[in-house]
Amino acid sequence: MKYVKLLLIALLTLSSCSNDDNATPNLKNDFKQITSFIFRAADNDALDENVKGVIDETKKTIVVVVQPDVDITALKPWTTISVKATISPENDQAMDFSDEVEYTVTAEDGSKQKYVVIVTVLEPVTERDALLALYNANPDNELGWDLNEQDISKWEGITVEENSVTQISLDSKGIINIPKTISAFRNLDTLILRENGIKRVPASLGGLTKLKFLDLERNEINELPDALIGLKDNLEYLHIGSNKFTALPQVVTRLTNLKNLLVWVNPLTELSPGIGNLENLEQLRLDLTRLSKVPKEIGKLKNLKALFLDDNTIKELPREILELSNLEFLSLDGNDLEAIPDLVFDIKWLKGLNVEENLLTALPTEIEELSNLEVLRLRDNKLSTLPKEIGQLKKLNILEIQENELTSLPDEMEDLESLDLLYIRRDQLSLLPEKVIAIVEKNGGEIVLTDD
Repeated sequence: MKYVKLLLIALLTLSSCSNDDNATPNLKNDFKQITSFIFRAADNDALDENVKGVIDETKKTIVVVVQPDVDITALKPWTTISVKATISPENDQAMDFSDEVEYTVTAEDGSKQKYVVIVTVLEPVTERDALLALYNANPDNELGWDLNEQDISKWEGITVEENSVTQISLDSKGIINIPKTISAFRNLDTLILRENGIKRVPASLGGLTKLKFLDLERNEINELPDALIGLKDNLEYLHIGSNKFTALPQVVTRLTNLKNLLVWVNPLTELSPGIGNLENLEQLRLDLTRLSKVPKEIGKLKNLKALFLDDNTIKELPREILELSNLEFLSLDGNDLEAIPDLVFDIKWLKGLNVEENLLTALPTEIEELSNLEVLRLRDNKLSTLPKEIGQLKKLNILEIQENELTSLPDEMEDLESLDLLYIRRDQLSLLPEKVIAIVEKNGGEIVLTDD
Protein backbone atom coordinates (compact mmCIF):
# COMPACT_ATOMS: atom_id res chain seq x y z
CA MET A 1 0.00 0.00 0.00
CA LYS A 2 2.87 2.32 0.84
CA TYR A 3 4.34 1.65 -2.59
CA VAL A 4 1.04 2.51 -4.31
CA LYS A 5 0.78 5.80 -2.46
CA LEU A 6 4.33 6.81 -3.44
CA LEU A 7 3.64 5.93 -7.06
CA LEU A 8 0.45 8.03 -7.05
CA ILE A 9 2.30 11.04 -5.60
CA ALA A 10 5.04 10.73 -8.27
CA LEU A 11 2.47 10.60 -11.06
CA LEU A 12 0.66 13.66 -9.72
CA THR A 13 3.97 15.54 -9.47
CA LEU A 14 4.92 14.70 -13.08
CA SER A 15 1.46 15.73 -14.26
CA SER A 16 1.78 19.06 -12.47
CA CYS A 17 5.23 19.72 -14.01
CA SER A 18 3.93 18.79 -17.44
CA ASN A 19 1.03 21.22 -17.13
CA ASP A 20 3.41 24.02 -16.04
CA ASP A 21 5.62 23.42 -19.07
CA ASN A 22 2.69 23.66 -21.48
CA ALA A 23 1.29 26.82 -19.89
CA THR A 24 3.38 29.23 -21.95
CA PRO A 25 2.50 32.88 -21.32
CA ASN A 26 0.32 34.67 -23.87
CA LEU A 27 2.87 37.29 -24.95
CA LYS A 28 1.56 40.46 -26.56
CA ASN A 29 3.62 42.60 -28.96
CA ASP A 30 4.66 46.20 -28.31
CA PHE A 31 4.50 47.48 -31.91
CA LYS A 32 3.11 51.03 -31.97
CA GLN A 33 4.10 52.91 -35.11
CA ILE A 34 2.21 55.10 -37.56
CA THR A 35 3.43 53.73 -40.88
CA SER A 36 1.54 56.14 -43.15
CA PHE A 37 -0.57 59.28 -42.75
CA ILE A 38 -2.63 60.53 -45.70
CA PHE A 39 -5.38 63.05 -46.31
CA ARG A 40 -7.34 61.29 -49.03
CA ALA A 41 -9.32 63.34 -51.53
CA ALA A 42 -12.07 60.73 -51.34
CA ASP A 43 -12.51 61.51 -47.63
CA ASN A 44 -12.07 65.29 -47.79
CA ASP A 45 -14.09 67.65 -50.02
CA ALA A 46 -11.42 70.34 -49.49
CA LEU A 47 -8.83 68.31 -51.43
CA ASP A 48 -8.44 67.69 -55.16
CA GLU A 49 -5.74 65.05 -54.66
CA ASN A 50 -4.30 62.87 -51.93
CA VAL A 51 -1.76 64.58 -49.66
CA LYS A 52 0.77 62.36 -47.92
CA GLY A 53 2.42 63.24 -44.63
CA VAL A 54 6.13 62.82 -44.04
CA ILE A 55 6.87 60.79 -40.92
CA ASP A 56 10.00 61.49 -38.88
CA GLU A 57 10.30 58.38 -36.74
CA THR A 58 13.14 59.90 -34.73
CA LYS A 59 11.25 63.00 -33.68
CA LYS A 60 7.82 61.31 -33.77
CA THR A 61 6.43 64.08 -35.98
CA ILE A 62 4.37 64.01 -39.15
CA VAL A 63 4.58 67.03 -41.47
CA VAL A 64 1.91 67.66 -44.10
CA VAL A 65 2.02 70.51 -46.62
CA VAL A 66 -1.24 71.57 -48.29
CA GLN A 67 -2.13 74.13 -50.94
CA PRO A 68 -3.31 77.66 -49.99
CA ASP A 69 -7.00 77.10 -50.70
CA VAL A 70 -7.36 74.07 -48.40
CA ASP A 71 -9.51 74.43 -45.29
CA ILE A 72 -7.63 72.56 -42.59
CA THR A 73 -10.17 73.00 -39.80
CA ALA A 74 -12.00 69.74 -40.52
CA LEU A 75 -9.69 67.29 -42.25
CA LYS A 76 -10.07 63.55 -41.92
CA PRO A 77 -6.79 61.59 -42.18
CA TRP A 78 -6.31 57.97 -43.09
CA THR A 79 -3.59 56.26 -41.09
CA THR A 80 -2.01 52.84 -41.16
CA ILE A 81 -0.46 51.55 -37.97
CA SER A 82 1.33 48.53 -36.54
CA VAL A 83 -0.44 45.17 -36.47
CA LYS A 84 -2.86 44.75 -33.53
CA ALA A 85 -2.34 48.38 -32.45
CA THR A 86 -5.05 51.05 -32.12
CA ILE A 87 -4.94 54.80 -32.72
CA SER A 88 -6.66 57.77 -31.13
CA PRO A 89 -8.21 59.88 -32.62
CA GLU A 90 -9.52 57.25 -35.03
CA ASN A 91 -9.43 57.35 -38.84
CA ASP A 92 -13.06 58.37 -39.28
CA GLN A 93 -12.72 61.44 -37.06
CA ALA A 94 -12.32 64.89 -38.65
CA MET A 95 -9.88 67.16 -36.81
CA ASP A 96 -8.91 70.83 -36.77
CA PHE A 97 -5.26 71.02 -37.87
CA SER A 98 -4.88 74.77 -37.40
CA ASP A 99 -2.62 73.84 -34.50
CA GLU A 100 -0.52 70.75 -33.88
CA VAL A 101 -2.60 67.61 -33.30
CA GLU A 102 -1.43 64.74 -31.14
CA TYR A 103 -2.14 61.12 -32.06
CA THR A 104 -1.57 58.20 -29.69
CA VAL A 105 -0.85 54.68 -30.89
CA THR A 106 -1.49 51.91 -28.36
CA ALA A 107 0.26 48.57 -28.85
CA GLU A 108 -1.32 45.20 -28.15
CA ASP A 109 0.51 45.06 -24.82
CA GLY A 110 -0.91 48.43 -23.78
CA SER A 111 2.25 50.53 -24.25
CA LYS A 112 1.75 53.85 -26.00
CA GLN A 113 3.56 56.13 -28.46
CA LYS A 114 2.56 59.72 -29.24
CA TYR A 115 3.00 61.46 -32.61
CA VAL A 116 2.55 65.16 -33.37
CA VAL A 117 0.98 66.12 -36.71
CA ILE A 118 1.90 69.52 -38.16
CA VAL A 119 -0.03 70.81 -41.18
CA THR A 120 1.52 73.71 -43.11
CA VAL A 121 -0.54 75.78 -45.55
CA LEU A 122 1.36 77.28 -48.46
CA GLU A 123 1.23 81.02 -49.03
CA PRO A 124 -1.68 82.16 -51.28
CA VAL A 125 0.26 84.23 -53.80
CA THR A 126 0.60 84.28 -57.58
CA GLU A 127 3.91 83.28 -59.14
CA ARG A 128 4.49 86.88 -60.22
CA ASP A 129 3.91 88.04 -56.65
CA ALA A 130 6.32 85.38 -55.42
CA LEU A 131 9.02 86.65 -57.80
CA LEU A 132 8.38 90.22 -56.64
CA ALA A 133 8.74 89.01 -53.04
CA LEU A 134 12.13 87.51 -53.97
CA TYR A 135 13.15 90.79 -55.59
CA ASN A 136 12.04 92.91 -52.62
CA ALA A 137 13.60 90.60 -50.03
CA ASN A 138 16.99 91.35 -51.60
CA PRO A 139 17.26 95.15 -52.05
CA ASP A 140 20.87 94.91 -53.26
CA ASN A 141 20.11 92.29 -55.90
CA GLU A 142 21.48 92.33 -59.44
CA LEU A 143 18.45 90.76 -61.10
CA GLY A 144 17.89 93.57 -63.60
CA TRP A 145 14.19 92.73 -63.98
CA ASP A 146 11.80 95.23 -65.52
CA LEU A 147 9.08 95.14 -62.89
CA ASN A 148 6.67 96.91 -65.24
CA GLU A 149 6.85 93.95 -67.61
CA GLN A 150 3.82 91.76 -66.94
CA ASP A 151 5.21 88.80 -68.86
CA ILE A 152 7.52 87.16 -66.29
CA SER A 153 8.93 84.81 -68.94
CA LYS A 154 10.89 87.86 -70.15
CA TRP A 155 12.59 88.25 -66.79
CA GLU A 156 16.15 86.92 -66.80
CA GLY A 157 16.52 83.44 -65.34
CA ILE A 158 12.81 82.60 -65.39
CA THR A 159 11.40 79.85 -67.62
CA VAL A 160 7.65 79.60 -68.08
CA GLU A 161 5.84 76.67 -69.66
CA GLU A 162 2.05 76.44 -70.00
CA ASN A 163 1.58 79.58 -67.89
CA SER A 164 3.59 78.24 -64.97
CA VAL A 165 7.19 78.80 -63.85
CA THR A 166 9.19 75.58 -64.32
CA GLN A 167 12.76 76.85 -63.92
CA ILE A 168 14.46 79.57 -61.88
CA SER A 169 18.16 80.04 -62.57
CA LEU A 170 19.76 82.98 -60.75
CA ASP A 171 23.54 82.67 -60.45
CA SER A 172 25.48 85.46 -58.71
CA LYS A 173 22.52 87.83 -58.46
CA GLY A 174 22.96 89.01 -54.88
CA ILE A 175 20.25 86.76 -53.52
CA ILE A 176 20.70 86.73 -49.74
CA ASN A 177 17.20 85.89 -48.60
CA ILE A 178 14.74 83.32 -49.91
CA PRO A 179 11.23 84.38 -48.85
CA LYS A 180 8.76 81.73 -47.70
CA THR A 181 6.61 82.51 -50.75
CA ILE A 182 9.05 80.36 -52.74
CA SER A 183 6.47 77.59 -52.23
CA ALA A 184 4.14 79.31 -54.72
CA PHE A 185 5.92 77.68 -57.69
CA ARG A 186 3.90 74.47 -57.74
CA ASN A 187 5.34 73.21 -61.05
CA LEU A 188 8.97 74.24 -60.51
CA ASP A 189 11.35 71.42 -61.48
CA THR A 190 14.67 73.32 -61.51
CA LEU A 191 15.97 75.83 -58.95
CA ILE A 192 19.51 77.19 -59.32
CA LEU A 193 20.77 79.79 -56.83
CA ARG A 194 24.53 79.34 -57.16
CA GLU A 195 27.06 81.80 -55.77
CA ASN A 196 24.80 84.12 -53.84
CA GLY A 197 25.02 84.97 -50.15
CA ILE A 198 22.31 82.66 -48.90
CA LYS A 199 22.68 81.68 -45.25
CA ARG A 200 19.29 80.18 -44.52
CA VAL A 201 16.97 77.91 -46.50
CA PRO A 202 13.28 78.36 -45.53
CA ALA A 203 11.15 75.37 -44.60
CA SER A 204 8.64 76.42 -47.27
CA LEU A 205 11.09 75.29 -49.94
CA GLY A 206 9.94 71.81 -48.99
CA GLY A 207 6.64 72.68 -50.67
CA LEU A 208 8.26 72.49 -54.13
CA THR A 209 7.19 68.89 -54.45
CA LYS A 210 7.89 68.65 -58.20
CA LEU A 211 11.48 69.85 -57.89
CA LYS A 212 14.00 67.58 -59.63
CA PHE A 213 17.12 69.77 -59.68
CA LEU A 214 18.31 71.94 -56.77
CA ASP A 215 21.63 73.78 -56.92
CA LEU A 216 22.70 75.83 -53.89
CA GLU A 217 26.45 75.72 -54.55
CA ARG A 218 28.74 78.48 -53.25
CA ASN A 219 26.62 80.05 -50.56
CA GLU A 220 26.96 80.27 -46.77
CA ILE A 221 24.49 77.61 -45.70
CA ASN A 222 25.28 75.40 -42.69
CA GLU A 223 21.99 73.53 -42.24
CA LEU A 224 18.89 72.45 -44.12
CA PRO A 225 15.36 72.32 -42.65
CA ASP A 226 13.72 68.96 -42.05
CA ALA A 227 10.79 70.18 -44.16
CA LEU A 228 12.89 69.52 -47.28
CA ILE A 229 11.69 65.95 -46.94
CA GLY A 230 8.81 67.26 -49.04
CA LEU A 231 11.18 67.03 -52.04
CA LYS A 232 11.66 63.30 -51.52
CA ASP A 233 9.46 61.98 -54.33
CA ASN A 234 11.06 63.83 -57.26
CA LEU A 235 14.42 65.39 -56.33
CA GLU A 236 17.23 63.71 -58.29
CA TYR A 237 20.04 66.30 -58.22
CA LEU A 238 21.25 68.19 -55.13
CA HIS A 239 24.32 70.42 -55.13
CA ILE A 240 25.28 71.90 -51.76
CA GLY A 241 29.00 72.19 -52.42
CA SER A 242 31.07 75.16 -51.25
CA ASN A 243 28.95 75.96 -48.22
CA LYS A 244 29.55 75.60 -44.48
CA PHE A 245 28.20 72.16 -43.62
CA THR A 246 30.17 70.42 -40.88
CA ALA A 247 27.98 67.32 -41.23
CA LEU A 248 25.71 65.97 -43.92
CA PRO A 249 22.21 67.21 -43.01
CA GLN A 250 20.00 64.39 -41.77
CA VAL A 251 17.23 65.34 -44.20
CA VAL A 252 19.58 64.71 -47.14
CA THR A 253 19.97 61.07 -46.10
CA ARG A 254 16.19 60.71 -46.47
CA LEU A 255 15.95 62.06 -50.03
CA THR A 256 16.02 58.54 -51.38
CA ASN A 257 15.37 59.36 -55.04
CA LEU A 258 18.60 61.35 -55.36
CA LYS A 259 20.84 60.29 -58.25
CA ASN A 260 23.45 63.05 -57.92
CA LEU A 261 24.71 64.43 -54.61
CA LEU A 262 27.50 67.01 -54.60
CA VAL A 263 28.86 68.06 -51.21
CA TRP A 264 32.37 69.17 -52.15
CA VAL A 265 34.27 71.98 -50.39
CA ASN A 266 32.54 71.69 -47.02
CA PRO A 267 34.25 71.17 -43.65
CA LEU A 268 32.88 67.66 -43.12
CA THR A 269 34.90 65.65 -40.63
CA GLU A 270 32.89 62.47 -41.10
CA LEU A 271 30.21 61.07 -43.36
CA SER A 272 26.99 59.93 -41.73
CA PRO A 273 26.19 56.21 -42.02
CA GLY A 274 22.82 57.46 -43.27
CA ILE A 275 24.49 57.91 -46.65
CA GLY A 276 23.65 54.24 -47.16
CA ASN A 277 19.95 55.14 -47.45
CA LEU A 278 20.53 56.82 -50.83
CA GLU A 279 20.43 53.61 -52.83
CA ASN A 280 19.56 55.38 -56.09
CA LEU A 281 22.71 57.54 -56.09
CA GLU A 282 24.75 57.40 -59.29
CA GLN A 283 27.24 60.20 -58.51
CA LEU A 284 28.63 61.19 -55.10
CA ARG A 285 31.10 64.06 -54.85
CA LEU A 286 32.95 64.58 -51.57
CA ASP A 287 35.99 66.45 -52.91
CA LEU A 288 37.81 68.94 -50.68
CA THR A 289 36.11 68.05 -47.44
CA ARG A 290 37.94 66.89 -44.30
CA LEU A 291 37.18 63.21 -44.48
CA SER A 292 39.75 60.71 -43.27
CA LYS A 293 37.61 57.62 -43.79
CA VAL A 294 34.60 56.38 -45.68
CA PRO A 295 31.82 54.57 -43.74
CA LYS A 296 31.12 50.95 -44.57
CA GLU A 297 27.54 51.93 -45.45
CA ILE A 298 28.91 53.21 -48.77
CA GLY A 299 28.53 49.61 -49.91
CA LYS A 300 24.75 50.01 -49.95
CA LEU A 301 24.87 52.43 -52.89
CA LYS A 302 24.34 49.69 -55.47
CA ASN A 303 23.68 52.12 -58.33
CA LEU A 304 26.72 54.33 -57.73
CA LYS A 305 28.74 54.94 -60.90
CA ALA A 306 31.11 57.75 -59.87
CA LEU A 307 32.72 58.39 -56.47
CA PHE A 308 34.90 61.46 -55.93
CA LEU A 309 37.02 61.57 -52.75
CA ASP A 310 39.62 64.09 -53.92
CA ASP A 311 41.70 66.29 -51.62
CA ASN A 312 40.92 64.62 -48.32
CA THR A 313 43.13 62.52 -46.02
CA ILE A 314 41.78 59.11 -46.98
CA LYS A 315 44.35 56.31 -46.84
CA GLU A 316 42.09 53.27 -46.81
CA LEU A 317 38.74 52.24 -48.23
CA PRO A 318 36.18 49.99 -46.51
CA ARG A 319 35.91 46.47 -47.91
CA GLU A 320 32.23 47.15 -48.59
CA ILE A 321 33.28 49.27 -51.57
CA LEU A 322 33.61 45.97 -53.44
CA GLU A 323 29.82 45.72 -53.29
CA LEU A 324 29.50 48.69 -55.66
CA SER A 325 28.99 46.54 -58.73
CA ASN A 326 28.11 49.53 -60.93
CA LEU A 327 31.04 51.75 -59.93
CA GLU A 328 32.77 53.00 -63.07
CA PHE A 329 34.90 55.93 -61.89
CA LEU A 330 36.86 56.34 -58.65
CA SER A 331 38.82 59.49 -57.89
CA LEU A 332 41.37 59.69 -55.04
CA ASP A 333 43.20 62.76 -56.31
CA GLY A 334 45.18 64.74 -53.73
CA ASN A 335 45.06 62.43 -50.69
CA ASP A 336 48.85 62.22 -50.17
CA LEU A 337 48.72 58.50 -50.91
CA GLU A 338 52.06 56.71 -50.93
CA ALA A 339 50.37 53.66 -52.40
CA ILE A 340 47.05 52.93 -54.06
CA PRO A 341 44.77 51.07 -51.56
CA ASP A 342 44.92 47.35 -52.34
CA LEU A 343 41.13 47.11 -52.54
CA VAL A 344 41.13 49.27 -55.65
CA PHE A 345 42.64 46.45 -57.70
CA ASP A 346 39.73 44.23 -56.73
CA ILE A 347 37.22 46.60 -58.36
CA LYS A 348 37.85 44.90 -61.66
CA TRP A 349 34.91 46.59 -63.39
CA LEU A 350 36.33 50.11 -62.97
CA LYS A 351 36.49 52.17 -66.15
CA GLY A 352 38.22 55.22 -64.69
CA LEU A 353 40.80 55.70 -61.92
CA ASN A 354 42.22 59.04 -60.85
CA VAL A 355 45.14 59.08 -58.40
CA GLU A 356 46.68 62.40 -59.46
CA GLU A 357 48.55 64.66 -57.04
CA ASN A 358 49.60 61.99 -54.56
CA LEU A 359 52.98 60.63 -53.42
CA LEU A 360 53.10 57.43 -55.47
CA THR A 361 56.60 56.17 -56.21
CA ALA A 362 55.44 53.04 -58.01
CA LEU A 363 52.43 51.75 -59.88
CA PRO A 364 51.78 48.16 -58.70
CA THR A 365 51.86 45.31 -61.18
CA GLU A 366 48.28 44.60 -60.04
CA ILE A 367 47.20 47.40 -62.35
CA GLU A 368 46.69 44.68 -64.95
CA GLU A 369 43.72 43.47 -62.90
CA LEU A 370 41.82 46.60 -63.93
CA SER A 371 41.41 45.35 -67.49
CA ASN A 372 38.31 47.47 -68.09
CA LEU A 373 40.07 50.78 -67.47
CA GLU A 374 39.44 53.41 -70.11
CA VAL A 375 40.90 56.35 -68.16
CA LEU A 376 44.00 56.33 -65.93
CA ARG A 377 45.22 59.59 -64.41
CA LEU A 378 48.65 59.48 -62.74
CA ARG A 379 49.68 63.13 -63.07
CA ASP A 380 51.82 64.79 -60.40
CA ASN A 381 53.25 61.85 -58.47
CA LYS A 382 56.80 60.58 -57.96
CA LEU A 383 56.80 57.74 -60.48
CA SER A 384 60.17 56.98 -62.07
CA THR A 385 58.84 54.20 -64.28
CA LEU A 386 55.70 52.25 -65.13
CA PRO A 387 55.29 48.47 -64.85
CA LYS A 388 55.17 46.41 -68.02
CA GLU A 389 51.73 45.17 -66.91
CA ILE A 390 50.27 48.50 -67.99
CA GLY A 391 50.27 47.03 -71.48
CA GLN A 392 47.41 44.73 -70.41
CA LEU A 393 44.99 47.67 -70.32
CA LYS A 394 43.64 47.00 -73.80
CA LYS A 395 40.67 49.34 -73.38
CA LEU A 396 42.66 52.34 -72.14
CA ASN A 397 41.72 55.53 -74.03
CA ILE A 398 43.22 58.25 -71.84
CA LEU A 399 46.53 58.12 -69.98
CA GLU A 400 47.96 61.06 -68.03
CA ILE A 401 51.52 60.64 -66.81
CA GLN A 402 52.88 64.20 -66.85
CA GLU A 403 54.52 65.81 -63.80
CA ASN A 404 56.29 62.62 -62.68
CA GLU A 405 59.95 61.58 -62.56
CA LEU A 406 59.84 59.06 -65.37
CA THR A 407 63.22 57.98 -66.66
CA SER A 408 61.94 55.14 -68.80
CA LEU A 409 58.74 53.67 -70.18
CA PRO A 410 58.05 49.98 -70.82
CA ASP A 411 57.95 48.68 -74.39
CA GLU A 412 54.66 46.99 -73.44
CA MET A 413 52.95 50.35 -73.81
CA GLU A 414 52.88 49.40 -77.49
CA ASP A 415 50.01 47.07 -76.57
CA LEU A 416 47.71 49.94 -75.57
CA GLU A 417 45.73 49.49 -78.76
CA SER A 418 42.84 51.78 -77.76
CA LEU A 419 44.96 54.75 -76.61
CA ASP A 420 43.91 58.01 -78.23
CA LEU A 421 44.85 60.70 -75.67
CA LEU A 422 48.22 60.77 -73.90
CA TYR A 423 49.53 63.51 -71.62
CA ILE A 424 53.32 63.51 -71.16
CA ARG A 425 56.10 66.02 -70.48
CA ARG A 426 57.71 67.42 -73.58
CA ASP A 427 61.21 66.50 -72.45
CA GLN A 428 60.09 62.90 -71.92
CA LEU A 429 58.63 62.40 -75.35
CA SER A 430 61.80 60.59 -76.40
CA LEU A 431 60.98 57.88 -73.84
CA LEU A 432 57.88 56.84 -75.75
CA PRO A 433 58.14 53.74 -77.90
CA GLU A 434 57.54 54.79 -81.52
CA LYS A 435 54.67 52.34 -81.83
CA VAL A 436 52.80 54.19 -79.09
CA ILE A 437 52.91 57.36 -81.15
CA ALA A 438 51.72 55.37 -84.16
CA ILE A 439 48.80 53.88 -82.18
CA VAL A 440 47.60 57.29 -81.02
CA GLU A 441 47.79 58.62 -84.57
CA LYS A 442 45.98 55.57 -85.92
CA ASN A 443 43.16 56.13 -83.43
CA GLY A 444 42.85 59.75 -84.51
CA GLY A 445 43.94 60.86 -81.05
CA GLU A 446 46.46 63.33 -79.65
CA ILE A 447 49.63 63.42 -77.60
CA VAL A 448 49.52 66.47 -75.33
CA LEU A 449 52.93 67.77 -74.36
CA THR A 450 53.39 69.74 -71.13
CA ASP A 451 56.31 71.82 -69.86
CA ASP A 452 56.18 71.24 -66.13
